Amino acid sequence: MLYCLAIDHLSCANLPALVARVDHQCPTTLPKLTELLIRDLPSYANRSEQRRRPKINTVNYTNYLTAGRPETVAQLIENPEYRPQVPAAAPFQLYLSTLEKRYMDQNSTELQQFHWLFLAKGKKDWYLVTMYSRQGRSTSEPLPPTESLQSPVGEGVQIWLRDCNAGKIQP
Repeated sequence: MLYCLAIDHLSCANLPALVARVDHQCPTTLPKLTELLIRDLPSYANRSEQRRRPKINTVNYTNYLTAGRPETVAQLIENPEYRPQVPAAAPFQLYLSTLEKRYMDQNSTELQQFHWLFLAKGKKDWYLVTMYSRQGRSTSEPLPPTESLQSPVGEGVQIWLRDCNAGKIQP
């Protein structure tokens, strides 16, 4: 405040109005939420990847290029262990893929990952319940999905949902 008084008191009085951010409401429907998530997911996953990368090793890393091919058609889960007790409480299922480029030493490889997200809608917030991912392969036998909540993409989704719930994601 002293700095403002020395320059111009009137400009300091308007400072909160200049730095105020407009909060946006997180979408209430899965299709709109998916559209925004797909748009922002590569940058969120890349930031998560950078946070976990050792500072001394900049040769081996992954860069998430794009996310896409969303599907929201629910799969029937035959195992009663995974059925919700209350049908209305069943999480939304979202399928998407990411294209990533892995750099190792002097080589790079593009890989496609397939992700199965289970999202829950609270009274006003979205939550990632769990997530499974599978690496795409050109062979006839794909790898089985593994729990990936703590992966860079999983962390990216969780942080994106936190920002969306806080009204910080622009439509």
